[in-house]
Amino acid sequence: MKIYQVNIGKIIIALVISVIFMSTHAVGDIAPPNAQGETMQPINVTNVQMVNETVHIDLCVENATVKCNFTLMNHGTNESMLVGFPVGLGWDGHGEDPYTYPLEDFKAYVNSQPVETREMDVNGSLWMVWDMSFDEMELKDVDVSYWVPLSYYGNYGRMASHWFTYVLRTGAAWGGVIEEANITIVLHDIELNQITELTPDGYVSENNIITWNFTSLEPTENIYIKFETLREERYTIHGFVSDEKHAGIPDATVELHYLHGDIIDDVHGEPLVTRTFNGTGGTVGWYTLTNLSDDGDDWVDVVVVARVLDTAGNEKMGISDPVAFWPFLGGSGSAVNVTIDRSSQTGLQDKSLINVEGQPEVYWFQNNRLYWVTDWDVINDMSGVPGWDSMNTLPASKFDPATYPQRPRFITTDAESDGLLIRHAGDYKVYRIESGKKRQITYLDVMDLKGYSFDDVIKVSSEISDMFPLGDPIDTYRVDEDIYAACAGFSTANADIYVVLDQDWCDGDLIPADITETVETVSIIDGEISPVLVWNAPLTPGEYDVVIDANQNGDYNVATDRVDRGSPGFVVTTSPPPTSLTDVPALAPHGIIALIGLLCVVGTFMIGRRFN
Repeated sequence: MKIYQVNIGKIIIALVISVIFMSTHAVGDIAPPNAQGETMQPINVTNVQMVNETVHIDLCVENATVKCNFTLMNHGTNESMLVGFPVGLGWDGHGEDPYTYPLEDFKAYVNSQPVETREMDVNGSLWMVWDMSFDEMELKDVDVSYWVPLSYYGNYGRMASHWFTYVLRTGAAWGGVIEEANITIVLHDIELNQITELTPDGYVSENNIITWNFTSLEPTENIYIKFETLREERYTIHGFVSDEKHAGIPDATVELHYLHGDIIDDVHGEPLVTRTFNGTGGTVGWYTLTNLSDDGDDWVDVVVVARVLDTAGNEKMGISDPVAFWPFLGGSGSAVNVTIDRSSQTGLQDKSLINVEGQPEVYWFQNNRLYWVTDWDVINDMSGVPGWDSMNTLPASKFDPATYPQRPRFITTDAESDGLLIRHAGDYKVYRIESGKKRQITYLDVMDLKGYSFDDVIKVSSEISDMFPLGDPIDTYRVDEDIYAACAGFSTANADIYVVLDQDWCDGDLIPADITETVETVSIIDGEISPVLVWNAPLTPGEYDVVIDANQNGDYNVATDRVDRGSPGFVVTTSPPPTSLTDVPALAPHGIIALIGLLCVVGTFMIGRRFN
């Protein structure tokens, strides 16, 4: 980044307490329990009527959060009573003792005031109970909340089933009838087209919200919802495509084949083909093949085939080792890597100077790539570095520069040399040339993100190295680290912090959407922003910028906002941490000569050593 609706006769509403299926020793011997809980009830017969019941259920893939409101009215004389909820279900499906599934985080309120609850055995069932008292004709509101896990079945195949039952059944405990009952289910990360069963009829569904409105209803069936989710990770194969020197290959075609050559089709009948990432959206060389077929009963061996064109337009191919795949269960989920040998077949000497007879251009040839050498002064300054003291002149019939990848020019302090990788002879540090400066690459697989390998690093003389002042290091973090930011030198009271993909920044640029999906709004105290978590692990490999929008207008403004310096601001990789400590980048907006604050992007355990 550069300087970014039926007569309810006495009704009791109960919620099924969901369970995860337990498997026995033999495949197929799994029997799901029929689990259910109860709603709020009086312990003994009463004249108190439940006039209204409103139930709101937030239904997620793994659990349901339930919030209930009950309006109670006493039609008789003054009465004291014990009210409660069953907190679990005894199930005789496994072993001699019943298994109890509790309501989690249970809370109860009467007229908005929390009540003291206690556990009590009621006819062999564990209840959470509390005391209530009513004057004649007195109304009281009761609110109850809790959450429960959903029932689940999905040990085999690509689909997993989840279900949830809210039981409506007649009861004689409450006096009179429930005049109105409204039940709402809000779906979270569940689409309506994933629902396979939904009862009873008469519901309304819109925008992932399902509602039932009952008045004077004697229910004959329960509210029941069942949906399915994809276990697509079992039907996905991923891995790296790299060359013989372990450099990731961008834009390679990747196919999934049976071991004997027939392409595996997905459920739509199309071949499974994809391409490797080129650094945009993922690490260079990474691929993902999804939607493998679940049709078949036996184990099959599959291979991943990768193809890419060389500089002469010839196809190069690599094939993975065979991988066992069972359509009934899916695959193991382990990475399947492919190597393509792209080594040069030209006979040219690697790391040498070459030119074409009768042409003035001189090239440095390294790792099957060409670097146009700026002028003879550069060649003289490189004297003494192996390969630079002799010239290989070839006829045009044997050497055509257009058939080779052209890398940045070697070497100037202008933009035409941006992207060069250099290393001073005798020094292990690798630098990338950028805007007339050299920036140290502090993590090794930053080069993979850029499509480089160590074989792209050109060893240079001190004269060439000294042409470039040190720039900020390319700040790098692993995918398992949390990212924090901090800064100073502000005059506003609050600011928004964005993490965005790396880009060049100009005054007035619209700040893109935060890749973490959460913009952090923070307070500024005495002009400073204390360290704040801006991205939770796991991270996604790539190149990013951190932008502090001090005037909170959604644009980058040079006069008020801050952008972490360098291009990119920081890099996320999969490498282990470096062996030496490195500084973090400072915020450096255009047009500000003296900047008080520094932005620090740090891993959680690295705050102490990376914080400026």
